[in-house]
Amino acid sequence: MLNKRKIKYLDLLELVLILISIMLVCGIFNFISNHLKINTFLNNAILLLFIVLTIFVVAIAIFQFVRMKYVAAVKTELKEDMDIYKTRIDNKLLGASTRIGYFEVEYSKKLKKIMKDYLVKTKEIEYIKKELAEKMIVLDKKNAELEVETCLIKIERLDIEHKIIYYKRIVELNDIYPGICDEQILNGIVITYNL
Repeated sequence: MLNKRKIKYLDLLELVLILISIMLVCGIFNFISNHLKINTFLNNAILLLFIVLTIFVVAIAIFQFVRMKYVAAVKTELKEDMDIYKTRIDNKLLGASTRIGYFEVEYSKKLKKIMKDYLVKTKEIEYIKKELAEKMIVLDKKNAELEVETCLIKIERLDIEHKIIYYKRIVELNDIYPGICDEQILNGIVITYNL
């Protein structure tokens, strides 16, 4: 919106120049009317026509002059407004860029810390899994040894038909976990029952 207080009105010099141009035109008309001896009606008609034309031309000139000053004032005001808006937008962009940069730095730091913690925890979990697997193997071997001893205890009280089932189980466990059964007992089973 144009600020009306910023519009410049006609200066005194501009007003004097316009009046001088009007006086010159009137002087030219007066000179033509005095030196040309024509009929009075025709003389008055020409004088009236010259006055109307002069007023019309001067009005157009004044209008154009005022319009140029108005357009210049509008352009100046628009340029000032655009500069103000540009400054505000630049300030907002700078603030947003600063916040985004700060967020990126903080996010990067946190992501690096999380990744480091993740790698440490992953290594710990792998180590625990490895230990668990080793302990499970030891535990399975101990269970197999206990089962062999249990089978040997049960074999002492059973008849031959039932003993064969336990002997087969002992041979199977020794195949899975070599060395859990004593070699003498194993050789005796193999020789006696051909297992």
